[in-house]
Amino acid sequence: GVGHDGGAATPQVAYAPPSLLDATGKQGGLFSDLSQLLEDNPMDWLRKLVVGLDDAAEALPAQPPGLADFVLNQIADYLDPHIDGDKQPLAPAALRALDKEGTMPERLKAKWDAGAGAEARAAAVAVAQAKANAPTPRRDVHGSQLRNNLPTPGPPTGPSPPFDVDEDVLAGVYIRHAVRKMNAVLCFGPHVPGVGRQPISAMAQQRHVKILAVSILEAVQRDFNHGKPLAIRGTQITTEALESVVQDHMNLLFSHHNDLNAALAIANKEGEEARKAERMRIWGHA
Repeated sequence: GVGHDGGAATPQVAYAPPSLLDATGKQGGLFSDLSQLLEDNPMDWLRKLVVGLDDAAEALPAQPPGLADFVLNQIADYLDPHIDGDKQPLAPAALRALDKEGTMPERLKAKWDAGAGAEARAAAVAVAQAKANAPTPRRDVHGSQLRNNLPTPGPPTGPSPPFDVDEDVLAGVYIRHAVRKMNAVLCFGPHVPGVGRQPISAMAQQRHVKILAVSILEAVQRDFNHGKPLAIRGTQITTEALESVVQDHMNLLFSHHNDLNAALAIANKEGEEARKAERMRIWGHA
């Protein structure tokens, strides 16, 4: 094409989200920055992981394929039934039995080595190949993109690749999931028709932050260090540090909630003005 100045037009490049892989295909970029932050300031790293990172997979190794999804899904499957109220708190006997199975990293590694790793790798490879070979997305008569059915991955071949994940990173991902979901569930009241879920009161927020920090600290110590104090890169995790992280994420949720309310109010106003203009046109007053 030709540009406005008569020269060749600059080709438009489709937007793609930032990649964790550098030009050589090795993990770099944001992952490297996070890794350095973990070494320099573990608590700032934890805050970044919980509050400032959209995708927790960015903090996990990109290789072998399927590793990040496996870790995130296993932690969610473990925590969510308790967060959602589907499971009652574990009795002391159940906690002792769970402790005998090993720490969370040991349990994840055992499941990965038992075949879950090979399955995760096969699924990740199948999805990557399907995306690479996918034709131009089909669209229906209204222009909406039709969903392409990804092939079911074949049976895994070979043993599971090594499970090599930093235990401090696993603890951070565990804390991230607990904080973010518990805040989303508990920081807003019941749904009210026409109003939605409104933030809890200031007093309830203070109580929530303190209770949640204590609960998460107890859980992460139990699952990662047999109930003993836990440190990330030599820096001990304390209730005060967790309270700060919980508070920051809660404030972010409320800010996003206010932004959405403001956007909805603008859309409602514009819609009402458009309907008024249409009525005037129909009645011949345009």
